[in-house]
Amino acid sequence: MNINDEYKMLRQEIDNSAKLVHKYVMLTCGGVFATLAYVLNNPVNPNNPLIFIVLFAALICIAPRINNLSNDIIRMSTYILVFLEPKIDGRNWEIYSWKEHGNNRNKITNEKADKRNFFLDHLFFKSNSTCLLLGIITYSIHFALLFKNCSLSIIELIVPLFNTMALLILGYISKTTNDTYNRRVKSIRCWEEVKTQVEEKKHTGNWSTGIC
Repeated sequence: MNINDEYKMLRQEIDNSAKLVHKYVMLTCGGVFATLAYVLNNPVNPNNPLIFIVLFAALICIAPRINNLSNDIIRMSTYILVFLEPKIDGRNWEIYSWKEHGNNRNKITNEKADKRNFFLDHLFFKSNSTCLLLGIITYSIHFALLFKNCSLSIIELIVPLFNTMALLILGYISKTTNDTYNRRVKSIRCWEEVKTQVEEKKHTGNWSTGIC
């Protein structure tokens, strides 16, 4: 496989992963909003605790999957940036987009007036935060329905504790995976170490390398 074929293959893998992330996000949003619409329009038992447990369990299962796909995209794109684009004339998307990303980040961080927008951009408007946002919406609706009901069963009182833990888990997943800038920095450094090892082993014959 020549370098151009490898480049095209990885670009296709990135595109496939991005489409999967989009599909997961759309299906998750559709499923959660459809379920919440059913709950709000169900006159018999609008605060069925089982429904909210299932919703949060599904969000906790889906969030790591979206994160793994995002990690795959970062690893492949940074591999292209370090290994392939410097060797291919006219293939500079990852290099230039990374420089533009870094310039914008430095500009926004240094301007106090834009720090709020920077915060919102990095905390909420990311695919990794979709499950957290849906969790917050679900959590709010569940509590609103609980407060409307004066007589609550033991299960209906216990379920909010589970939902609170689930929401904290979603918040943790979002917090640890949402800073794509630092994740890309780490991945680039890792690939650069591998590149250095590859160059060294050409001379020493030692073929042990790190894995990013």
